[in-house]
Amino acid sequence: MNDISDFQMLGDAGKKLFSTAAGQKLLGGQLVKQADVVLLLNILPHLYSKKIRAANFDYYQAITTHDSSLSAATYMIEATRLKKLDLAY
Repeated sequence: MNDISDFQMLGDAGKKLFSTAAGQKLLGGQLVKQADVVLLLNILPHLYSKKIRAANFDYYQAITTHDSSLSAATYMIEATRLKKLDLAY
């Protein structure tokens, strides 16, 4: 598995790399456009504990490029619910 820590710092340039065939090969599926798990937890928060929601939010926050139009709103709502206000952008 490739280390993506340097990639995460590239911002928009990194997102463009992710959308290319070469970028897909390099990153090997380590990034996602929108974490469907976070979206599910956002829609049905009453079915999951705060601990489970926080663990999934933290995991997917690190590997999500937020290229989906739903991503920013989904993460903002969940970050606010989890009191991670520095991530509620």
